[in-house]
Amino acid sequence: MSTHEILIPLAAVLVTVTLNAIINTKIKFAQNAPQAITDIRKTLMLVAFWIAQLFIAWLLISQLASDAPLTRHSLALILILSFGLFHSYIMYWFREVMTIMKDMVSVLERHSVITGKIVDVIEPAPPNKSLHRDSRSPSHEQ
Repeated sequence: MSTHEILIPLAAVLVTVTLNAIINTKIKFAQNAPQAITDIRKTLMLVAFWIAQLFIAWLLISQLASDAPLTRHSLALILILSFGLFHSYIMYWFREVMTIMKDMVSVLERHSVITGKIVDVIEPAPPNKSLHRDSRSPSHEQ
């Protein structure tokens, strides 16, 4: 048996068992059935995305490692695959930044609610009369 005949089925089994465990965990901890279905769909889409990214990376590496002469077709393929991987990378970080911003907005909203409650509880202090000039004081007489 060759290495490929052992590694490919082993990888398929590991991916299947891991995906099954993730899906069962999502179902177990979901609040209701629609949320479980949504979580499962997100997980399956993420797996499909990573499979597609690995395929694109494999195509790019095979094009770069090829001994064939560089043609317009292979150059275009290298550029398209490179920009595709770059786009995925940028979108990943954009999604991460948006998640952080969403968390920050929720923190600021909670902070403003708490601050508003504090301001409502505290009564305004009476004005300090010693700071206000009396109209009968000698400095105002003319």
